[in-house]
Amino acid sequence: MRLLVLVLTFLPSLALACGPVPEPVLGLAFQSRYADGDSSRSTLDPEKAREAEAAIEPLDKFVNLITKMADDGISSGDRAMAACAHVFLTEWAKADALADLATDTVKLTIASRLGAMASVASQTEFAATSRDVDLVRKWMTRRIEEQMEFWETATQGAASGNLRAWASLAAAAVAELTDDPVVRGWSAWSFHYVACAAESDGSLPQEMTRKHLALHYQFHSIA
Repeated sequence: MRLLVLVLTFLPSLALACGPVPEPVLGLAFQSRYADGDSSRSTLDPEKAREAEAAIEPLDKFVNLITKMADDGISSGDRAMAACAHVFLTEWAKADALADLATDTVKLTIASRLGAMASVASQTEFAATSRDVDLVRKWMTRRIEEQMEFWETATQGAASGNLRAWASLAAAAVAELTDDPVVRGWSAWSFHYVACAAESDGSLPQEMTRKHLALHYQFHSIA
């Protein structure tokens, strides 16, 4: 009983020490950054690009914050800092963050952020309570299952390009977190789907249509 009391009193103190949790991003609804009518998606529309960057900035700041907290906490042996990264993830899980992705552009580009959050969760579970671990795992499972459904109905071009590769990585990160064989299998299938689309010289046909951005997106796929 004494141990239980100590744990319960420690958790509120930890939450306070972590500082304010960034406001959960419940939904996103931005459009493509590229100019209307540009089928190659190689010409940015400056106004649309600014709107997209402004919309996703709070999420990217959150991902960067928890990644730094996890990296610094683990590298320095600061268990409390690592715990704070998971505390922040738990609050976003409680809010069911990112449940409302309202455009195809958002659904196409969200995977790298999901993968980063799943990786942080995996790295910091050692410093979290079992209840919080369960909450975050279930939240990440919901988000990746939505991605799996989306990509299976995406156009062939998109489904064999760089963003599908990032979705594969996100699924691998969630599978590592949850030990879910279905998610792990989908990750492997998606990786092979993209890799097998490559030409004999290693290029992805989907990304070779991007004109002066083609090399950039080849590297984005490799990453």
